[in-house]
Amino acid sequence: MAGETFVHPLAAVEPGAEIGVGARIGPFCVVGAKAVIGDRVELFSHVSVTGTTTIGAGTRVWAHTALGGPAQSTHEAKSPTSLTIGANCRIRENVTMNAGSDAGGGRTVVGDNGYFMSFSHVAHDCTVGNNVTFANSATLAGHCEVGDNVVIGGLTAVHQFSRIGRGAFLSGCSAVPGDVIPFGLARGNLAKLKGLNVVGMRRAGDWGGVVMLGNARINDSANMTGSTGTNHMSLRTASWRSSSAMLASRERVPRSYWMPLKSG
Repeated sequence: MAGETFVHPLAAVEPGAEIGVGARIGPFCVVGAKAVIGDRVELFSHVSVTGTTTIGAGTRVWAHTALGGPAQSTHEAKSPTSLTIGANCRIRENVTMNAGSDAGGGRTVVGDNGYFMSFSHVAHDCTVGNNVTFANSATLAGHCEVGDNVVIGGLTAVHQFSRIGRGAFLSGCSAVPGDVIPFGLARGNLAKLKGLNVVGMRRAGDWGGVVMLGNARINDSANMTGSTGTNHMSLRTASWRSSSAMLASRERVPRSYWMPLKSG
């Protein structure tokens, strides 16, 4: 009956797992003892939920997805680690999301309403915001921070410790070696910042985007490249604080580098 919790007879749910009201666990799924499956979550079939993993209400997970496995790191975690996934996400076939590691605080966190297409990957210790879209095989390395409303194109890889500001758009088949400003539009191999995600700003409604000024001009490659020749794609000279909450703020860098866009 609708609204009732259902666990298929061919699913393996370990004692201790918490299964919410109206959740549905399909055939050949494996749910570990420390897993928390929220209300109305659907695991369609062949889904693995291991470790200390929490899946928020209404999230749907398709076949052959692996959630909560240990960090893909040469250093085995000795402390408790976890993966937390928000509400109403859509996680398609063969997606992988790993728990945190000792080196990164032990937590991987994914926000609400995310759409993760097939073979996309969220590595250990990443923090991913709300309403994101990861196209097929979009990949985050460890310790990345991704703001709200970010779109990552298919086959695009983001380097470890990178921060992707809210509303940014990373084009498909790009290699992203570092930070991208809020509402930035990045593409290429290695990806270079090419402008602002104006479509994303318009969808946001409040024109919360920003524009680089002065010596940090977007299209001035000389100003975007360090002494080693590495394209940093962002204001590396600014004192950016490593906090996912700051991704949405223009206060992350001195006011002189940014100006609000005018709406209308």
